[in-house]
Amino acid sequence: MRNGSSHDDLARLLSEAGQKALVLNPDAGEELVRQCWPHQKGIRTRRSISERQKLLVFMADGFRCRYTGDLLFFSGYLWAISALWPDTFPAHPHGKSDEAHEAFWTHFASVEHLDPIATGGTETEDNWITTSMARNQVRSRYSLEALGWKVQQRTPLREWDGGIATFLELFDRFPELRATPRLKRWHSLCQSCIPPA
Repeated sequence: MRNGSSHDDLARLLSEAGQKALVLNPDAGEELVRQCWPHQKGIRTRRSISERQKLLVFMADGFRCRYTGDLLFFSGYLWAISALWPDTFPAHPHGKSDEAHEAFWTHFASVEHLDPIATGGTETEDNWITTSMARNQVRSRYSLEALGWKVQQRTPLREWDGGIATFLELFDRFPELRATPRLKRWHSLCQSCIPPA
């Protein structure tokens, strides 16, 4: 029943399973769920995409969410402005949403898997696209069809650079940014991925 079933169809199935448990016995309800909507355990794999590969995906997608077209930022830019204004624009090293500025979820570029790894998708370039961290979390293991999402065409990088040029200028101008190991790594990464002008 799962493939092609609507959200409401699945809600009715669970309601029916509860009723079967009440009227017949718990095993009857469980059997209905087992047959019609079996649990599919996710596949756990070690992620192997490098920071360089991520940046190249973001650049290829023009730092735009491929589902909405929303503008997104290079993580180095967001971390740089957080280093400059830590109280106004706080970051958290592990991405805790209650401690970091909302932009680290809504505007932070994230690599998304068209076919989720948890359902058998591959960790390959043809399965990677750009979205926000928030949308990546929402998507999880759901199919695009289940969420009603569609993939948009790529947008050229020349229209929006995700803050890379400003990040490089900020890094050069403010010594405190150059003293931050995370920002130094991102600076080197940008230098290696951006062709000379």
